[in-house]
Amino acid sequence: MSDFEDALIETPNTKIYLDVPYDDSKYAKELNAKWDKDVKKWYTTKENKNYKKLKKQFKEKKKIYLNVPYDEKDEAKSLGARWCTENKKWYTYKDKQDLFDKWLTNDDDLDL
Repeated sequence: MSDFEDALIETPNTKIYLDVPYDDSKYAKELNAKWDKDVKKWYTTKENKNYKKLKKQFKEKKKIYLNVPYDEKDEAKSLGARWCTENKKWYTYKDKQDLFDKWLTNDDDLDL
């Protein structure tokens, strides 16, 4: 095995990042999820006794980016769109995509 392949092997302490909505952050913390202040995301490890529960409930999903004009942001937000601070764009997930047809972008399948 090459050094590169060795680096890809998950160890018990490998951080597994989670997609935790702000409203669920207290619950994630109760399940011993940790906050990575550098990446600004919640994570767990396989050593956490709640690992499977956290991974199932807060599995990081692929974002579908939306082209939402500023004057329509409240409508998008009320439908469940989220704001990506890193890319400065609104996004949703595939299971809710049909609610956002009018804002789908050409790069909707790209995870920026």
